[in-house]
Amino acid sequence: MNKQQTEQKIQTLLQAMSSAIEKQQWQNIRHVDQELVLIIAEAKVAPWYPAWQPKMQQLKSQYQHFLAVLNAQQDDLHGKMKQHQRDRDGIIAYQQLVGGNQL
Repeated sequence: MNKQQTEQKIQTLLQAMSSAIEKQQWQNIRHVDQELVLIIAEAKVAPWYPAWQPKMQQLKSQYQHFLAVLNAQQDDLHGKMKQHQRDRDGIIAYQQLVGGNQL
């Protein structure tokens, strides 16, 4: 793959990654990430790679942004799971208190 094709493929994959993160499509995120790793590995052995370092810095910056968004989503999901467990524990305690009647 030449430099221009590599750049186009990476941009397409970054857009796919952004979309997958927005839609919380975890398996798709993993798949796109794996494709990006392969393309970058190919690019690293290309003769034009040394001149391509500014693009790699941009890519790293975008990845840091993606990771921040994913971490925020993970924290949000973790909080929701904890709240669900507290709510569930409260419902069970209430049911036991009122004699096991179902709500």
